[in-house]
Amino acid sequence: MRPAGYASQARLCPVDDCLHATRWAAAHAAELGVDPARLAVAGDSADANMAAVTALRLRNEGGPALCRQLLLYPATDYYMPDTPSYQENAERYELTRDTMKWFWDHYLRGASERGHAHASALRATDLSGSPPALVITVEYHPLRDEGELYAEKLKAAGVPVAISRYSGVNHGFMFWVGVVDRAGVAMDEACGWLRGIFAGPRYSPLYPTLNSVQPEHSCRTTKRIRLPHNPERSMTQTR
Repeated sequence: MRPAGYASQARLCPVDDCLHATRWAAAHAAELGVDPARLAVAGDSADANMAAVTALRLRNEGGPALCRQLLLYPATDYYMPDTPSYQENAERYELTRDTMKWFWDHYLRGASERGHAHASALRATDLSGSPPALVITVEYHPLRDEGELYAEKLKAAGVPVAISRYSGVNHGFMFWVGVVDRAGVAMDEACGWLRGIFAGPRYSPLYPTLNSVQPEHSCRTTKRIRLPHNPERSMTQTR
């Protein structure tokens, strides 16, 4: 959640920066050498919050249209201390319950903004027409449940969604590619999912369809991963 705290010190509306940056990329697609019809937003934690909100604002405020949104353990609602993931992971795993409350209180200008969809995407009343999403969550994370709730709400609105929960890991694990095995698997999943649209019809996507939510604790490649702290626990991965 680090970026939200820092951004709020510099300006009151950091999501506006995301909106303007996306529109700039679309307007300058030719000089960037990209296809303006294949734009996506992505982020983890606070950045995933801004990616989700940017997708909603672009849908509501004249585009450009996005092809996908990649949300890695996203913050989708103001501080939800009653969810099981907040209760189970309140103190032990780097990103704590109290730290999340501190981040939110420093990000927002007041209590009146807590329920606004531009801060809490989960509070949006209508998610139809949003870009297809891949939502990755992790077991030991206070934001796990709100990320999965957002994915389910997107699906209920008719948005193609894939959900993967990675067991045995916590906040920021995807930065440890080459050190944590599951980090590499998750990064391959995220990159492969985006590559399926960016590479165009010449590429055979690893996710041929996105009209069903993936099972809990699933990612790709069928195998069982034994977790070192508990040999009885494992993560099922399906391709």
